[in-house]
Amino acid sequence: MFDFFKGIFSSKPEEPAEAAETTTPPATNVSTPPAAQQQAQQPPAQEVQHSQQSSAAAVNELTRTSSEAPAQRGPRRRQFGAPAAPTQETTETLSMDNRQLLEHSSKAIAEQDAMLDQLYSSVVRQKEISMAINTELDTQNRMLDDLSRDVDSTQARLHGAQRTMNRIS
Repeated sequence: MFDFFKGIFSSKPEEPAEAAETTTPPATNVSTPPAAQQQAQQPPAQEVQHSQQSSAAAVNELTRTSSEAPAQRGPRRRQFGAPAAPTQETTETLSMDNRQLLEHSSKAIAEQDAMLDQLYSSVVRQKEISMAINTELDTQNRMLDDLSRDVDSTQARLHGAQRTMNRIS
């Protein structure tokens, strides 16, 4: 179960079985004795067991303190890390314990998510409007180009008709 931790705590990565067979044994002039090399590869079972016990004790302590009623714990206080700097603490959060801070920040995140959803909807709607305006402008530009060609054609025919009238008169 804890083979994963053995690989993490070892000083060098474990080699596959095939690679271990093909490698040559370490040179004899190495200053580290073989027992120390073996100890560096795998942590003693006592150290692993001690870290497991410490972790279990920490989890039990956190579970115990978080499950007790606030009146049984005494004054409200933070359990993790140094207290926040007074300039960063607000009057709203100053009297809160960890659970209340978690609820408060979860509520704030949910409100921010709702506002971001509204903003996203607005941006999507603005994009749709912008695309419709772009399509309309393209259509009107084509119509203006067609009108300009028609005006040029009509103007050329008008000049031709005026020249003809000037010759006749």
